[in-house]
Amino acid sequence: MNCLARHRRIYILFPFLIYFILNGSFYLAISLRNPDYLQDYRLAINPDSPTYITLGRNIWLHGEYSRNSVPPYKAEFCWTPTYPLFAGACDLVCHVRGIFWMNILMSAILCVCLYTLVSRFLGFPTGWLAALLFTLDPLIWIYNFQAMSDIPFFFFVMLGLFFLLPVLLKPRNTLSRWIAILAGGTSLGLAILTRPTGLYLPIVLLICFLLATFWERRNLKIRVLTALGIFLACYALPSLWMLRNYQTFGIFALSGNENIVMVYYTGGGAWQIQHRINLEEAQERIQKEYDLPPVVVCHNINAFDITPQAVDTQLRKHKWEVLSKYPVALLQSGMIGLPKSLLAHETGCLSYLIQIPVNDNHWERSSLAPFFLWSLFFQISLLLLTIPGIICYFRKGYSPAMLLFLGGYAVYFAFTMTLSGVDCCARYRMPLMLFFYIIAAVAIATPYTKGGYVDRCNPNKHSHPYSHENSQV
Repeated sequence: MNCLARHRRIYILFPFLIYFILNGSFYLAISLRNPDYLQDYRLAINPDSPTYITLGRNIWLHGEYSRNSVPPYKAEFCWTPTYPLFAGACDLVCHVRGIFWMNILMSAILCVCLYTLVSRFLGFPTGWLAALLFTLDPLIWIYNFQAMSDIPFFFFVMLGLFFLLPVLLKPRNTLSRWIAILAGGTSLGLAILTRPTGLYLPIVLLICFLLATFWERRNLKIRVLTALGIFLACYALPSLWMLRNYQTFGIFALSGNENIVMVYYTGGGAWQIQHRINLEEAQERIQKEYDLPPVVVCHNINAFDITPQAVDTQLRKHKWEVLSKYPVALLQSGMIGLPKSLLAHETGCLSYLIQIPVNDNHWERSSLAPFFLWSLFFQISLLLLTIPGIICYFRKGYSPAMLLFLGGYAVYFAFTMTLSGVDCCARYRMPLMLFFYIIAAVAIATPYTKGGYVDRCNPNKHSHPYSHENSQV
């Protein structure tokens, strides 16, 4: 083993040490102050959490994909199956704490994939710093301890990029490349079936790939076959789920949640801005004006005497009317929601997890201040490093194609955040943070590198991060 490889192995342990210390401390704090939270999934802070776990438990215990806790089990249309499968299995084996262990493990693997992928194309210091920034993000700490789909979704997206980006950047007609396409496409397919937000991400990546193809004009046949293979691999599993929905409900769609979000949240945000009211009032006005099922019915169809087909048909019929009624307010809502999510913190969620009241005892309230201040400092720092990071990226001569993929990825998830309207919260920015980790890492690493990372065994030798030598990192 050469000197550089030894240094890398030692240094990558540092982010993992921080990661496990932080998550272990959180787990210990919850165990001491709120032990019931680790046993009962119904104590979750987010009302969607029990729904996921009930779905999963019914799959494993009764072979029914339903959120009903007792028979008759009505088929579910709003939620996709990947996360309920994992969450239900973990809860049955180890109670809800098993889900938190799963999240911690997925985040650790995600960190390894991030480090490996970035090191391969942008050099070791940048990959190491990107992994370190991931471990220092308070959003990751918080959502490792929630029975929500955010961590698994981010994990499958990162796993997909880990396999597919090398193929997209350097397409070759080899067996290993086709295996990578199958693995990466399946991972993105699982991401789509975890959260429908990812439905069009493969298309965005393929558009960027085609742009790079027209630019480079090399290996056109291989590139076309690569794009076709990725498309089929990414949408094989989602297509099977859509076929299930068609056979069960007569609707060839991934989920009924899309129209609920578009009408009552995207549209609701526009009505909030236009009428200067809160979200609940906006949703009530939409419901009355278009004679739609109330939002509480849409989210709990199985508890009411109405079918998913009826709800989806009514929402789909009036969706574009709701969205187009106040176009200026719709744009304003998205433009407010995006920065709001980028700067939001989860101090209130931390308060719930470790049972520290925010309004009673001054001493206990002040103990949350370090988390609040670090959340703001961390997030603002990453945002401020974006422009310098992009400038440094070009100055160091890194691959323009990779920045094209990162930019397309960032624009896509930024757009999905705007769909949540003015009430967009912190958790929706999680997949977008991948872009900020990498670009901020480029900016921070630049003073320590010259056209690539520095070989610490031979400080006078500099390896370009996109060279053949470094491509094997």
